[in-house]
Amino acid sequence: MFRLQATRVVSGVVLAFIAGLASGADLVVTHIGPYSGPAAATGKEYGAGAQLYFTHVNAGGGVYGSKIVLVARDDAGNPELTRRHAVASVHDNPVAFIGAVGASSINSLAPTLKTLQAPLLGPLVDSTEVSATDNPYVFHIRAAVPQELEALAVELRGLGIRKIALCHESDTIGVNDVANMQLHLSQQNVGLLVTARCDGEATDIAVAANAIAAVEPQAVIFAGHTQRAAAFIKVLRAKGSFALVASSSSVDPKLLVSLLPPDAAIWLAVAQSVPNPRAAPGWRAEAIVDEFLAIRSDSAPQTPLSRASLTGFITAKIAVAALRRAGRNPTSADVLHALAMLGTYDVGGMTVSLFRDGRGRAQYTRLGILSTAGVVLN
Repeated sequence: MFRLQATRVVSGVVLAFIAGLASGADLVVTHIGPYSGPAAATGKEYGAGAQLYFTHVNAGGGVYGSKIVLVARDDAGNPELTRRHAVASVHDNPVAFIGAVGASSINSLAPTLKTLQAPLLGPLVDSTEVSATDNPYVFHIRAAVPQELEALAVELRGLGIRKIALCHESDTIGVNDVANMQLHLSQQNVGLLVTARCDGEATDIAVAANAIAAVEPQAVIFAGHTQRAAAFIKVLRAKGSFALVASSSSVDPKLLVSLLPPDAAIWLAVAQSVPNPRAAPGWRAEAIVDEFLAIRSDSAPQTPLSRASLTGFITAKIAVAALRRAGRNPTSADVLHALAMLGTYDVGGMTVSLFRDGRGRAQYTRLGILSTAGVVLN
């Protein structure tokens, strides 16, 4: 059903996945992302997941009879190419953009979003970049760091863990954020034994790890980046603490495990902002995963099975909900307004908040248990 059309635009490549020839009534959704370069797998998988859902909708008659055309422009992970493609995409008259990768690319897109009054839905960033790209035209489908950490603490509490500590980098979550998080958690009968800052050199991280080990927590939430997480865990384990360490999603699980000695790479977990489509049926309960797998099996089994493809699928599903709410022949401004009016939207066991008044973003964060190889098991 698809025709792949490649043309040279500025210094990048334009890829268009089109179900039939686009007509005046077709609805163009633009994905500017890395279809080449180091992050090519992520960009391609995201685009494939979005295309899977749009094709499914088109097969059922589209949106008020209009077909959705996904136009994907390759920025190779270069924010300058993102900007050029954004300017060039004005001629496509898109009703929405989806899936830019990284804060720099989002910022490069921002002027065009404002010019077109168009939304960017479901960009791929880690939790630390969600707040950094706070913008009235950007709709994240994942949690920011404070939300993510709160969700981890609540989930740990639900597992029967009462003694929880926090170690965080100051450039990941600020003092006020920590205070607000503690307040919100206390309202849910969840307390933190101690909070420590894992900043600076190895000696500073060791001081924080020693302070946390001294209170003998059952679990430690680490908010920061991979190398410092590894340094912290090494000291914590050396002090005889085998508390479960649950890291923010900004930590790379496989890299983390590779940086640790085998006897330290146990009882580790990481925050997951999107369900794992590869999890065994007994480990998953989200209807969106079952929907993704069923449509993939029926129409496009070659679609990659990954969190990136599922994220594209989820983003496309939210985009279609907004298009239906926007009515026939919507403008980008209509879709922008419709997204904001969706409020809290459940895509199927995963709730996303699309409010523009700061009441939240994604409401989904799950504790992903790591194997000794750094693979998320659930």
